[in-house]
Amino acid sequence: MGSTAHSEYDKLVTQNGLTNYHKFIPPVEKPSIPTSTEYKSGKYIRRFCINRVDKRIVEIDASQYDTLPDKKKGIDHSIGKRL
Repeated sequence: MGSTAHSEYDKLVTQNGLTNYHKFIPPVEKPSIPTSTEYKSGKYIRRFCINRVDKRIVEIDASQYDTLPDKKKGIDHSIGKRL
């Protein structure tokens, strides 16, 4: 999409009160590694989301996971869903 088309899209979205999907990102796989504290405590939190398009389960980091319920920024909630 060229910059002219992009700006036209943004203008239409704003005028009509729609969701601007340019603000969202797809989930990016980021496997987490336990810290030494987590090893010692025996507790380790892993975060996953499912890609609604291809049903693929992806491990993501905490910053991505925390944006999933936000319908204004972060991971595109129409693509990613928390597990």
